[in-house]
Amino acid sequence: MAESWVRLWADMTTDPKWQTIARKSGKPRYLVIALFAHLMLEANAAEDRGSVDAVVVEDVASALDCDEADVMAIMDAMQGRVIVDGRLAGWERRQPKREDVGNPTTGAKSSTERSREHRKRKRDAAHGNACNDVATQGNAPEAEAEAEERTGGAKAAASTPATAQPEAGDLPPLGPPAADPPADPPPDPPRRDPIQARAVEITHLLRAKGCALQPSDPRVQAWANAGRSDAELLTALETAERRRADAGNPQPVNAGYLDSILADVAGPGRSRDSPEGGKSNRRDRYAKDAEQIQAMARWADEQLRQGNPDAQFPRIEE
Repeated sequence: MAESWVRLWADMTTDPKWQTIARKSGKPRYLVIALFAHLMLEANAAEDRGSVDAVVVEDVASALDCDEADVMAIMDAMQGRVIVDGRLAGWERRQPKREDVGNPTTGAKSSTERSREHRKRKRDAAHGNACNDVATQGNAPEAEAEAEERTGGAKAAASTPATAQPEAGDLPPLGPPAADPPADPPPDPPRRDPIQARAVEITHLLRAKGCALQPSDPRVQAWANAGRSDAELLTALETAERRRADAGNPQPVNAGYLDSILADVAGPGRSRDSPEGGKSNRRDRYAKDAEQIQAMARWADEQLRQGNPDAQFPRIEE
């Protein structure tokens, strides 16, 4: 059962990290704070308390009256700062399971239940004392009545003739034992959405390599729906990390950046964020990156077939 309350900390609304996330995402600070508050409620209601893996971006956007792109941009900027491995950072420390609200697993009772039982014990004790006083005052007449009742019952038993018991042979034969009712068939196991299952696999695969992802992200869902292979995703991640290293950017690769790399593979020769007819050198660079990604993907597929999933990708010189 989910907790009814979540805890906030003093000066939460003035925490400087919201300004950092707002600047990184390009979204207003008030929307960052509102989204974090909503994520706390989602994490509190989750089966695994503290997890935000099951958050649906579309539902969050509807709840906050904003665009899905705003939610994704803020959640991308929260990776490594507020969201770590699909969980709100510091949840177990800041949102402990309180025994005051009761715990059906351990049998702990809430403070309300304990107070109610204490008041009931006091009422029962007062009622018991009053009954003892009445019983003491009327003890003699009650004892006489009980004695008369016992005497009359003994006389009636002596004057009543014994009832004849049937012989063993007079009893009707017992029929065959009733058959047990047929057991209900076991319920069908719930069907697992293959796209969602693949999105979770992709998330775990790339998180292990340091990529900040959520399985509910529409971009991750799109990769799963498009049938992106592990080798293709890992190769694109290697290219994205190399580009960021060359640019001196220490931030982890997020879904938006990785999606642009995969888009280049799908359509080499045209940058997704460049207008048609952009500079030829940019198109050439993206085409070259796409060729490298495809070559590395073929190499990675070969390594997987040979049973070497942890092999290091060879760096292709520019």
